Amino acid sequence: MTALPTESRMKPIPRQREPTRAEREELIRRYREGATMDALAREVGRSDDWLRPRMQLWGVHIRGRSESQQLRWKRHNAARRAAP
Repeated sequence: MTALPTESRMKPIPRQREPTRAEREELIRRYREGATMDALAREVGRSDDWLRPRMQLWGVHIRGRSESQQLRWKRHNAARRAAP
């Protein structure tokens, strides 16, 4: 489970430039809403190792393992409740 299914996909960010302000805000918003760092990085054509330090530089709280696991279980349980 990576990004939320209702989210639109972001366009790749060319390697020769940094994200624009709008791209940066979209990445931050999506991460805070529960998208994984790995999923966002792949979506914009970059690696987790490229995105993580930028998120930290932008002042974003990076989820630890425990927070990530809690988020996965919350999604899993919500999906089970929504299943017919």
